[in-house]
Amino acid sequence: FYNKYKNNFEKGGGIFERLVINKDSFLFSPDKKLVSFIVIGYEYSAPYIVDVNTGVNILENYNIWFDNPQKSLFWFSGGKILVIKSYLNEFSGEGQEALFFSNFNNTNELIKVFSISNDEYRGTLQQPGIHIGEINFSDGEILFSVFANGASQTKIRSYSYDIATKKLTSR
Repeated sequence: FYNKYKNNFEKGGGIFERLVINKDSFLFSPDKKLVSFIVIGYEYSAPYIVDVNTGVNILENYNIWFDNPQKSLFWFSGGKILVIKSYLNEFSGEGQEALFFSNFNNTNELIKVFSISNDEYRGTLQQPGIHIGEINFSDGEILFSVFANGASQTKIRSYSYDIATKKLTSR
């Protein structure tokens, strides 16, 4: 990856203009066509998922934020489906508590399948906020649950997303 875009790194062009990368954040897709990393700046960090062949950041047009690709990116169906668990960065206001799925065989196109509003995420004094929990894959479905924030981590609801029909159902 570095050798292919070496001139961009050295000249400071495009997405590499002020590049400081957390080297522990590098994560390649199973087919090695995408690489994810975190760019760190003064009082900010930004996730990137870059198409290795084109150099395009596929997150560019989406309000997605995460700080650890190993905990936020999931590959299913032999690497043909990418699931991104986005977070709300309360410090910068970037991102949202949401799940984005790629179209089958087209990991450059993302679809927001589920989201939690910022108010629901934060909660109130009377009602704790909520967040998206663990993500699993089973028999053509992507499974996840929503939990209450705080010490109890009470499961509120479970969901399944059928990959073939692209239908989200509450379980």
